[in-house]
Formats: sequence, C-alpha cells, structure tokens
Amino acid sequence: MINRNAMPHLVFLIFALSTAWAYWPSLQHAPKHDQIGYLAEMAQRNGLWDKTIGAYSWHRDRAFMRGDELLFRPVFNVFLGIQLVLFGYNYSLWQGMSIVLHLMVGFFMFRLLSTIQPGMSAAVTAGFFLLMLSNVPMVVWHAINGYMLFCVFLLESLVWFVRYQRDRRDRMALWISLTLMLMSAFTYDAGVFFIAAAAVFFLFDEKFKPAWLLFLAAAGCYFAGSMADFLYRHLHIQTETGKVLGGSFSVQTILNAGTALKWFFCTGIFLHARDIVSIERVVVTPLTLDFMWPFKEFSLHMFRGITLICVSAGVMFLSVRAVTRSTRQVLVLLVLMLVSFMFFISVGRLNTRGILTGLLFNSYYTYIFWVLVLPAVYAGVGFEALATRSDGKMIRGVAYFLLLIFILFNGVSVYNVNTMIAQVDRNRRSFLDTAETFVQAHRLESGFTFYASSSCPGNYPGKWLHKAGDPLWRRYTFSEILYPQYYSRVHPEYIISCGDH
Repeated sequence: MINRNAMPHLVFLIFALSTAWAYWPSLQHAPKHDQIGYLAEMAQRNGLWDKTIGAYSWHRDRAFMRGDELLFRPVFNVFLGIQLVLFGYNYSLWQGMSIVLHLMVGFFMFRLLSTIQPGMSAAVTAGFFLLMLSNVPMVVWHAINGYMLFCVFLLESLVWFVRYQRDRRDRMALWISLTLMLMSAFTYDAGVFFIAAAAVFFLFDEKFKPAWLLFLAAAGCYFAGSMADFLYRHLHIQTETGKVLGGSFSVQTILNAGTALKWFFCTGIFLHARDIVSIERVVVTPLTLDFMWPFKEFSLHMFRGITLICVSAGVMFLSVRAVTRSTRQVLVLLVLMLVSFMFFISVGRLNTRGILTGLLFNSYYTYIFWVLVLPAVYAGVGFEALATRSDGKMIRGVAYFLLLIFILFNGVSVYNVNTMIAQVDRNRRSFLDTAETFVQAHRLESGFTFYASSSCPGNYPGKWLHKAGDPLWRRYTFSEILYPQYYSRVHPEYIISCGDH
C-alpha cells in the first residue's frame, strides 16, 4: 500500500510523465529565429573554449542580428555553449534538454510549494504549471531554454528563503538563497530586479536589517560585472538605451504593465491551441478572447477558464485565514518580485519595440509570469487547512476534479499544438537533418566543399538573418550559415540535391 506522504510525489510523477508525452512531438521541431542566429554566430568560432567560456557575452559583439548590447547573461550564454558542444546540430537533443529543463522547473516549483504548504495541492498546482498551454513557446524555443534554468535558480532560492523566514537563526539558508538569486541574475537580467525586490522586503524587516545590505551588494555585483565587460568591449550606448532610460517612469510604462498583466492572465487561463502559431518564432496571437469564434467553441473555451477562476476564488475565500505569518511573508516577497518583473519588461522591450510586438514575439514572458504567480496564489491560500472543516473533504474533492479536467484539456492541447508545429517545420527539419548527415559523412575528406541551392525546401532560414552592412538583397541559406568552413558557391566538390531529403 502506498504511503500517504508519498502520494503527492506519485501524483507529481504522473504529471511529469504526462508532460513528457505532451511535448514528445516537439522532438521533431526545427530551430527557430534567434536559435538560428546563435548557431550562425557560433559557426564562426572554433574550439570548446571559444564556444562556451569564451562566449559568455557573445551577443555584445555578434556579427548576425546585432542588438541587445546592454544584456549581461554569462551563465545563460555558457549554458547555451555547453549544449552546442554536446548536441551539435542534433535538434532532437536540443529539444530534449528543453523538455528536461521544463520538468525541472515543475519539480522545483513542487519543492517550493511543498515547503510552503505540503500536501496533494502542491503536486496538482505544479502539474497545472507543467501542462499550461501558454508555456509552449518557452519550451520549444532552444535559444531561450536557459531562461528555464533561471527559473530553477529562482525557485530554489525561494525554498531557502522560506526556511530562513521560519528560523531566523539559520543564516546559512539566507546565504544559500542569496547565492542562488545571484546565479539567477547572471542567467537572466530580471533576476537583478528580483534581488532588488528582496532588498526592499528586508528593508522593512526589523529583525535582520543587514540582509537588506547583502541583497543590495548582490545587485551591485551584477551591475559591476556587466559594466566591466561593457567597457572592456568599448561598446557604444545605442538609441534603444535612451528609450529604456527615458521611459522608465512614464505613464506609458504603467499602461504597458497593465496591458501585459491582462495578456499574461488571459493567455494562461483562456488560451486555445489555435492561438499558438509557428512563424519565425512560436508566438501567442493577440486574439485570446475572440467573440467571432463559433458559439460552441467559444462557450467551451470560456467555460474552462471561468470554471478555473471560480474554483480558485472559492478555495481562496474558504481557506485564506489558515495562512501562517511566515507564509504571508513569502507572498509579500513574490508580489514584490511580480511588480519588479512587470516593471522590467515594461521599460524594456514593451516600451522600446511596442507593446503588441513585445508581447507577441516574446511569449516566454508568460512562462516567467506564472512561475511567480502560482506560488504567490498558493502562499495566499491555506488549501490543506480545509481538512479541518466538516465539508472540507468534499470541497477539496470537487476542486481537484475540476482542476484535473482543466489540466487534461491543456495537456491534449499541448500535444496537438506541438504536433502542428512539427508539421509546419517538416521541410526545414528534413533539410537540416539531411545536410548534417551529409556533412558528417564527408567532413574528414581533404578539401571537402559542398553547395545546396536556396530553392531547396527548408534551406532558407528567414529574411531577418543579416549582418550589419549587408545589402538588402543578401539572403543566407542554412547550408551557408551552419557550415561556413565547407560551403562553397564556386566549383563545390558536392552538391546536395533538393530531392535528397
């Protein structure tokens, strides 16, 4: 017989296996947008060091797709380089790593939720996150899978933060939390804003004021490292930097944050599989609530979302008084982090590139939003305390049943949308696999060169891939950017026929 305490772990394992099934078709996806630019950039580099440690800030002096020079993500970039060295151009392995990272985020969320309040509700909430349809863009875009590593660092830092809140004598827990939060900052820039949020939290903490200085010092470490690297490369501050600084405290920033908040909420709760499309990136379309849908489809879509909201609101109302003081402190920190995240994205791409473009082409923002929101909601609800009510068992049973139905719909939708994207990517992936197999078979030959026509289906990565100074007519092919040492237009030794794949 299964131990009662082991049941949540077993339930989470079932959710993890369901997630692996839902994302299985994505193993046939092709690389997208920035991943192609990254691979083109790394193809110009030689050796293990040059593609990993030596590429800790490669985007600041990249040849293709210039921009984002202010960003400083050494852990993120080295992590990408390690994957490149291990996986090469095997895109199934890249995608497999993305799925593993997503499962890790789900596990560390389960770990955080269990630390806040152990029980079956922790497993169900983590399972709900794993199978959210709005998570697909993050999980299938290889160039940003390091953001999921950022989420792992962040969630584990919060685990140790909770432990410190419950025992202020445990200074080691504070140091571990701070170290992991600093690692998250060097993985994704939003982490430094989360450190600042933690500093604000400790500023009002009468029992341990020095912690405020520690977190400020951690933020200082990030900025010092970023600025030192920036000056070392002699970069010029571009126009976009002025837009960021100029719009930091404008009315537009507040409006952007409000629009983004609505967007994240709707795509997380009401999103339909048809609203995720594969173009140069995988994006969430703006029509998350489209009244032009057929009545039956619209009704089902709305019923799912409204049911989830009602269940969540009802449980919160019935159990909110059971939340402990230490748990409320976690809730406060998570709310501060959420506010800082909304500020971070609002003064960044949502302000400099337009609110619609920023949300549409950076759909991974929704992933990070829910990484913060779900633990915050969970911290504000004493769900397990319902067991003390006479009707608590029935309430929890109904809530679990409705949530599981919602999760089931989402899981099937995740599988379907990954299957659809695989079909859209078929020609591109087929050519890439054919070219890689061909090159690996001949690369050791002396003087090996080859050519593949740009008219071959799947051999064209997109018109946005360019270098500074390229003429307007310049268009690269996959065979050209991925294999510059072997590619030749003039008298190549081999020609890959369009019919080969």
